[in-house]
Amino acid sequence: MASIAAPIHRLSVEDVYRMVEVGVLDEHDRVDLVEGVLVDMAPIGAEHEDALEWLNDHFASVTGKTWKVRVQRCCSSPAATYSPTSCS
Repeated sequence: MASIAAPIHRLSVEDVYRMVEVGVLDEHDRVDLVEGVLVDMAPIGAEHEDALEWLNDHFASVTGKTWKVRVQRCCSSPAATYSPTSCS
C-alpha cells in the first residue's frame, strides 16, 4: 500500500513569535524553527557542553581573522531561528 504524505504547514519567524505572545510557547520551551518546521531540541548534556567549549576555544583562538563567536545566543534569519532558549 502506498503511503500518502500529510501536508506540512510551514511557520514563519513571526508565527513563532506570535505563539510566544499568546502563550503557546514560553521561555522554557526548547525549540528551533528549521526551514519552517518547529523542532523540539534535545536537552543540553555533558557531550554538548564539551563540544561547545572546544568550539569556543577553537574559534576564539584563530589569529589573523575577524570572527564573531556567539556562545549560546539566538541566531536568526528571515527563514529560521536557532536558539538555545527562546529569543524573545
